[in-house]
Amino acid sequence: AGEVQVIGVGIVPSRGMQKGMVSNLSEVQHVIQSSLREAEAQAGVKISSAYVGITGSHINYVNSRASLDDRRYDNPICSNDIDQVVRASSVNGTIPGNKVLHVIPRKYSIDGNWGVHDPIGMYASSVELESHVITANQTSVDNLGEALRKSGVKLKGMVIEPLASAEAILSEDERDMGIVLVDMGGGTSDVSIFLEGSIWHTSVIP
Repeated sequence: AGEVQVIGVGIVPSRGMQKGMVSNLSEVQHVIQSSLREAEAQAGVKISSAYVGITGSHINYVNSRASLDDRRYDNPICSNDIDQVVRASSVNGTIPGNKVLHVIPRKYSIDGNWGVHDPIGMYASSVELESHVITANQTSVDNLGEALRKSGVKLKGMVIEPLASAEAILSEDERDMGIVLVDMGGGTSDVSIFLEGSIWHTSVIP
């Protein structure tokens, strides 16, 4: 239960991408359609939507802090409080014109006491969050999305490839101890660093 089963794979030569960015929209569209046909033939199902990996030198990150202050102490911290502080984290230190892809909470502080992993239900006058915020160039995101749209694929979400690689292969113990993951590809090499169970650094090398 809960395991991923691969039922179809489509592998075709890459065209229309340069160092993780769309350089020829029609070629990318053709490649997507060709790989989909292969995967659909193996799986025996029609693919209409997808989660898509994104990479490239336009990927940036910032380790952000944001706080929610002067809240009512007698009201336990709820999911709305967490949503507010996460939204505040997503704009701290990010580059104008970039799209926020991921806000990954690392640790919380309640009333100045750090080390809290899940503050929901606790009592505090202030909640502070330290998070890893990953952004991408809006133009690159939109062009990749357009290639998918023209291929007849609904984009359900984007995930940066260093994070996807980490989710696929790293154990919880490795993340806790500290680890550097390098995914060496044809157009880019993707790097992610984990420490104390959380992501600390993301980088894409063309």
